[in-house]
Amino acid sequence: MDGSRFSEAAFSPELTHVMGLAYERACLTLPGNGYVAILKEIIARRIIEAAQRGEVDPQRLYEEALNGIP
Repeated sequence: MDGSRFSEAAFSPELTHVMGLAYERACLTLPGNGYVAILKEIIARRIIEAAQRGEVDPQRLYEEALNGIP
């Protein structure tokens, strides 16, 4: 997904809050290595993409963000 689609995204304040909670929770699971910045970007993109598809459940956003990340 390119960055231009992210700039077109608009979410309600409630969904933005839920997305932030999922992001923070997912980031807490990351290992302390040199890939943290890249992994955080991947997590953020996955949460945004899932929200754009209509997902609003914080647990599902969290799970989708971490899918396939060891």
